Amino acid sequence: HERAAEVSHAEEHAPSPARRPGHGALDVLVSRWLLSTMRPTPGTRLLTALVALGLALASPVRGDDLPPKQAKSFTAVYHLERRYRNPPDDPEWKTLTDTVTIAVDGQRSRWDYKHDGRTILYDYAAQTSTEYGGSHAPNTAVLWHYKGKMPMPIGFEFGFGRSTLAEGAKPVVTGTATVAGKPCTRVVVESDDYGKPDFCVTAEGIVLRYENRGLNDGAVYEAQSVTLEAPAPERLKVPEGYQIEDRSA
Repeated sequence: HERAAEVSHAEEHAPSPARRPGHGALDVLVSRWLLSTMRPTPGTRLLTALVALGLALASPVRGDDLPPKQAKSFTAVYHLERRYRNPPDDPEWKTLTDTVTIAVDGQRSRWDYKHDGRTILYDYAAQTSTEYGGSHAPNTAVLWHYKGKMPMPIGFEFGFGRSTLAEGAKPVVTGTATVAGKPCTRVVVESDDYGKPDFCVTAEGIVLRYENRGLNDGAVYEAQSVTLEAPAPERLKVPEGYQIEDRSA
């Protein structure tokens, strides 16, 4: 029941024909690794030591080696690739791509989609989202209150920290990478709520790459460029003169 109530960030932010940003559960198949051990003997002590050293270097790192959980203010352009299907009526996988510009300051963010021209403003302190542009009526913004209705999306733009708040969440460092010309640390955070999202996080806490996949939906956001500065305050507000329709009910 709890998983059914969670919002998949892939669905929440990705374009989808003939529907508003979705509110579906994200079901993830979890892989488990088994590791056998070796009994030391005079002939295998050196090999055992080398294997142990290799495993120590390759194994996920925890604790102090984690990057910052909270992102500093920034603006970035992401390439989005989403794959989804709707079985049993529509079992074939479909792929959608888009370019999304995301601006973050504190607990507020702005998402601008190139494909359909819509904008979504998120306020995690107020637990609201506001959407306008695209297929919405001119000069009209649609407001959604999440309080008491559904949880907020995972909010990867604010850093990987929100995913660690889920019950039983286990953040693990799995390696490093370079995205948009910047080094980042890969962190996987496994939980029943969000599955196994994979983040690549800079020293400033900015997620340059985010991936999460389920049985019927999944998305990858990969930064193409990043600017380490806060967006202008007016960019995180609904434009003046817009009528706001509260559709929370």
